[in-house]
Amino acid sequence: MEGRLVQVVADWFESERTRHGRTRIIGIANGALVLLEYFRATYPLRPEDYTSRGGTQVKGLSGRRGTDIIRRFRPGAPSIGTEAGRTSRGTIPAIRQLAGRLNDLEDELGSLGAEDRGRLADAMQRWVVENPFAEYFERQKLQPALDVRQTSVFNIAMILSAAQRRNQAGPVAQHLVGAKLALRFPDRDIDNYGYSTADLQLNRPGDFVVADTAFHVTVTPSSGVMDRCRGNVAQGYRTVLLVPESKREGARQMAESEGLSDKVAVLGIEAFVGQNLEEIAGFGQTQFESDLRRLLETYNDRVRRAETDPSLLIEIPHNLARGNQ
Repeated sequence: MEGRLVQVVADWFESERTRHGRTRIIGIANGALVLLEYFRATYPLRPEDYTSRGGTQVKGLSGRRGTDIIRRFRPGAPSIGTEAGRTSRGTIPAIRQLAGRLNDLEDELGSLGAEDRGRLADAMQRWVVENPFAEYFERQKLQPALDVRQTSVFNIAMILSAAQRRNQAGPVAQHLVGAKLALRFPDRDIDNYGYSTADLQLNRPGDFVVADTAFHVTVTPSSGVMDRCRGNVAQGYRTVLLVPESKREGARQMAESEGLSDKVAVLGIEAFVGQNLEEIAGFGQTQFESDLRRLLETYNDRVRRAETDPSLLIEIPHNLARGNQ
């Protein structure tokens, strides 16, 4: 029965995609997630069960509610925003269509209890999350304003700035540093963990360890990271704290107040990643373009292996030179 219902949803969605194109389809997909919440509680589905304001809106439809449902199946998925939570002119007819297709199966579904309907709702919602929403997130890649005529530091700053506008600076900074270390030390196994995985949780000295040096990457320097740096020093590690350039002076003063100024190197992420990229490229323009692409490709590969959120991926400009790879 699960397979049949998933096919019902897939066929319905394809017909709506054909009718609406991509412009409003994600709002309709969100409406399906919400309708299937009502399917868990009651069946058959009556208009008054899932609509409000005289049948003109999907009851309870919002970006936040859709995000909560998505995260049941994809923990850590990004917010889908308010646009997907608005009832557009095509949403109500589309959701009525889906409800009608489900109601057409009353002979088979009518005798099921809430537990069985919940299991079927899970299967249908999972399909919506793993298909239209997966496609949606893939299209939401970061698109920083890269310019290879500018310095490497400028380009890394543009990536962090684009991430900051979407509240993704933390994971982007971590994976940029990881990609840089992977390129710089190709013979070493550079750790690659999801951003939400805490150092202490895995008993790691830092976000990355290379030889005797522990690296901590943060966009919000705090007393907590200073405590971890102090622990590194006590254990005999050389310690590097990487923060955005705009936070470097504040982090340096924090280290000084903690008595760590001579023991912890506080560096800007932009310069740490960018300058090393220049050195790998031998300070040549064409090779720099090639190695910037290599950095972004390495970053994307590491994100795909460590994260569930494809919106953390960076869109690589098609005209960025490939060079000799």
